[in-house]
Amino acid sequence: MPALVDELLAEARSHRRRSDSLLVAHCFSNAGLFALTSMLRRDAALEIDGAVYDSAPSPESHIRPWAAPMVIAASARGGSRAALLAKHVP
Repeated sequence: MPALVDELLAEARSHRRRSDSLLVAHCFSNAGLFALTSMLRRDAALEIDGAVYDSAPSPESHIRPWAAPMVIAASARGGSRAALLAKHVP
């Protein structure tokens, strides 16, 4: 996993340098959370604006998680209405 963490850190740092949009981690299962904590342990100065924890598969009969559209909307540039709404939806 060290190579993956290095790659993720490089991408996160690059994103911070070139963009003013939010940096939100999507932690899929335990491995995703382990990667995020490893990143933060290696670079405590890295600023993560939020996280989505997606750890349990849903049966077909349940509504699928709708976090992805909210994360996408919240990270939009230019203060779009969707980004403003996403910042205030619990």
